[in-house]
Amino acid sequence: MLIHYINFANLSEKQLMRQCLVHVCFLISAIAMAWTDKIVYGTTHKPH
Repeated sequence: MLIHYINFANLSEKQLMRQCLVHVCFLISAIAMAWTDKIVYGTTHKPH
C-alpha cells in the first residue's frame, strides 16, 4: 500500500481518496484498540 502513496501522481483522485480512506480506517481501528486496552488493563491493576 505504501507504493500507492509514493506514486500518487499516477493515481486518479478517486483512487487516492480511496487509499486515504483505508489509511484513516486503519488509524481509527488502532486508536480504538489502544483505547480498549487502556479501559481493560488501565489503572485497576497495582504494580507489584
